Order: sequence, then C-alpha cells, then structure tokens
Amino acid sequence: RRENSLFEHPFPRLRELAGSLWFEVVVSAIVATNCLHLGWEASREEGVSTFDSIAEHVFLAIYAIEWAMRVLAFGWVWIFEVMSMIDTFLIFFTGILLK
Repeated sequence: RRENSLFEHPFPRLRELAGSLWFEVVVSAIVATNCLHLGWEASREEGVSTFDSIAEHVFLAIYAIEWAMRVLAFGWVWIFEVMSMIDTFLIFFTGILLK
C-alpha cells in the first residue's frame, strides 16, 4: 500500500523525523548512555539503587516511545526487519514482560 504513488502518509512529519540522521544520532547517544550506566551499575558493590531503578524505567520508556514512533513512521511491516525484531524482543520481552 505504501508503495502506491498515491499513498499519503498519515504522519509525514513523524516519517521525516524517524528517518533522519539526527534521530539516529540521538537514539544512538541514548543507547550509549544506557550502556555506560549499566556498566557503572554493574561495577558498584552496593547493588541496585533507587536511581538505577528509575533510570532503567526511563530508558525503557524512551525505547518504547522510539519503537512506537518507528512503527507509526514506517508501518507495521517495519517490525519484520531483523534489527527491528531484535528491538521488539528486547523492549517487550526482556524490558516489559519480565519486569
């Protein structure tokens, strides 16, 4: 349907944003920050703090919002790309369902 030349995207601004280099850079910076936080958390001996729990929920919320933005921008078929399947699994199965 999106391949049709007459197709009008329901969220053209979101499509433009989600397809932009700027968006990829911001999401990559968030992922890198999360990785640094996880490394810092794992290296401490006192265990998981309240800050760590809050940070985990914030990162998960950001990832869920990013996932939803990409689905709205690229359509539900986006989920079936390999990297998108991995994102979907990580967000929903390990991040949400197992918590």
